[in-house]
Amino acid sequence: MGTPQNPTPGDKSIDVSDLELIDITTEDIASYAKFHDGSGLALDNAERLTAVEIARAGINPDDFQHLLVLITEYRRIDKVSPAAVKLVELLSETKLERAHRISLLFGEICAQARRRAARDPKGGEILGPLQDLLDYQYGPARQGAATRAKNAKNTPPTPPAPDGGTPTPA
Repeated sequence: MGTPQNPTPGDKSIDVSDLELIDITTEDIASYAKFHDGSGLALDNAERLTAVEIARAGINPDDFQHLLVLITEYRRIDKVSPAAVKLVELLSETKLERAHRISLLFGEICAQARRRAARDPKGGEILGPLQDLLDYQYGPARQGAATRAKNAKNTPPTPPAPDGGTPTPA
């Protein structure tokens, strides 16, 4: 396990408060210059340059200092990204699992309430407070039954097969 500042995949806490994170649109991403093969060597080379070499090459020292800051931030992002990706994966999978368990319990709770309401003379008072939950739980089944009934009404009867065998659909 790492620390929040130096996380490893599977850690539940990631601290990137030292970074200024940017939110860009898909359209902007398309126009950005991307790294290609050899970028690691170029980054390493820039970090190795001495002040004398920078001056001899006529490179603006402020621009070069800004470059070094960006490289440091890039490397930091690159280092924490696997842990962040894993954290998002864990959150998504956990959310999916919780929805599954909630759905199972919704079904059980609705069934319990309906059984109780069926035995109680004031069943409507029992089910009333649960109406949204009941609609959610049983709505798709009601809609499916209505669709099947509608389709059955609109489907012409299948004529018998000429040979007296299994009828073929029209």
